[in-house]
Amino acid sequence: MASIIGVETLQHTNGTTAATIDSSGRIFTPQRPAFHAQLLSNVTLSADTVTLMSLKTNGTSSPSTNSYNNLGHAGWDNTNSKFVAPVAGLYLLFARTAYFNNNNPSRFAEIKLSFNGSDAHDDMRFVGSHSDGTSYADYDGIHGSRIVQLAVGDEIQMKVRSTLAATVMAPDTSLGGYLIG
Repeated sequence: MASIIGVETLQHTNGTTAATIDSSGRIFTPQRPAFHAQLLSNVTLSADTVTLMSLKTNGTSSPSTNSYNNLGHAGWDNTNSKFVAPVAGLYLLFARTAYFNNNNPSRFAEIKLSFNGSDAHDDMRFVGSHSDGTSYADYDGIHGSRIVQLAVGDEIQMKVRSTLAATVMAPDTSLGGYLIG
């Protein structure tokens, strides 16, 4: 025998809304952790040095003002430029960077997503190449995404490395993610 439960809102006993269902059957989960942090000023990279990106959020989300969010429950730490998983689960993480090479014939750059302070995870990096070394700066970018299983308290930071000196560009460098489930 099938059962039907007719509700529009699921709430915790303290009144926090966990999910709403609209008249078309779409489910909304307002407390799902989500963040998007952005580099606020350019960063100069030294040759072959892994550099932590000082990413920030402004606590709001608005496409019209190009702002980046960190909803109150999301887990982004502006002081230490890292995401700290507030709940265990599967997360989609995405990162991007834009950079120019200051006229150096560099051939390799990468984004490293540091996991709990370790850069040793090759499956958490995105690689690109750039530069012909001619008389003008070469602009390029790297982007990628990964689905990862995180435990409560796991930390993710974004770092960038280039084989020769380069400049990482703001605001085109960012890290974001959200809980899939």
